[in-house]
Amino acid sequence: MHKLPPLTSLRTFEAAARRGSFTKAAEELHVTQSAVSRQIRTLEEDLGVPLFRRVHRKVRLTADGDRLLPVLTQAFRDIEKTVARLRQPERDVKLKVPPTFAIRWLIPRLERFQTERPDIQVRLTSGLGEVKLGKEPFDLGVIYVRAGEPGRRGDVVVVHRAVPVAAPRYVDHAPPLARPSDLARHQLLVTDASAWDWRRWARAFDVDDLPLDDALQLEPAEAAIQAARSGQGVALVDHGFVARELAAGRLVAPLDVAPLELGHWLAVYGRGVLDDPCVAAFRDWLVREATATPETAAALA
Repeated sequence: MHKLPPLTSLRTFEAAARRGSFTKAAEELHVTQSAVSRQIRTLEEDLGVPLFRRVHRKVRLTADGDRLLPVLTQAFRDIEKTVARLRQPERDVKLKVPPTFAIRWLIPRLERFQTERPDIQVRLTSGLGEVKLGKEPFDLGVIYVRAGEPGRRGDVVVVHRAVPVAAPRYVDHAPPLARPSDLARHQLLVTDASAWDWRRWARAFDVDDLPLDDALQLEPAEAAIQAARSGQGVALVDHGFVARELAAGRLVAPLDVAPLELGHWLAVYGRGVLDDPCVAAFRDWLVREATATPETAAALA
């Protein structure tokens, strides 16, 4: 490893080059102008190249000085930022969650966490791709796990219990919709090309002829919920996510069937991340919120 020039000389050069003046650099660094000149001379001797040209009592950077300045400026900025973080660590939690989970479950509850811990900043990203802990800049994530999939380590936040829903005006003007088999004559809304959730639901209720080839695909699930509300068809969605719409009559669950458990949303985090007290506090809050949700609490009991 090559020996670096003295840090004082580098800092003095950066200030003089950035300010375009030895005098202004001296004022910034709280030293004399002659001290600035000595440090610049020491650096030039160490590097073996001139860094400034003296022109009519002014200084101009040489080509070598132009090459060195941006590198040092960025380096000193990075050092200042890192030192500032060490002196006053960031108190934030960065997480990535699926869009519908964010809209329907997390965001309506976040005010409670911010009231409880106003000192912690939650930085929320929603996206369809599963969070890649250790490869993406997130402390914690929420992923969806289908029922029967190999076990994943984490904390269950919401158990996915699905029920077919539609807008009242759709039900009023569509063919009868009283039994699961009646869905064969309806427009279905799916959230991915495989329609795995509808297929699993159909098997559970002995329905053989769902019109999935003609289904309208909408992603994420929030889009399917909005399409159902606007009367475009029947969506299979989490019962808890649409509880308010059902209570207000903006959606109805026309079939007299119990919601079917299809999977769950799981909070996941990398090894050692809970050593950060901010992340640990948010994770503990998530767990408390999960157990306070009737559907989740029943599943965890």
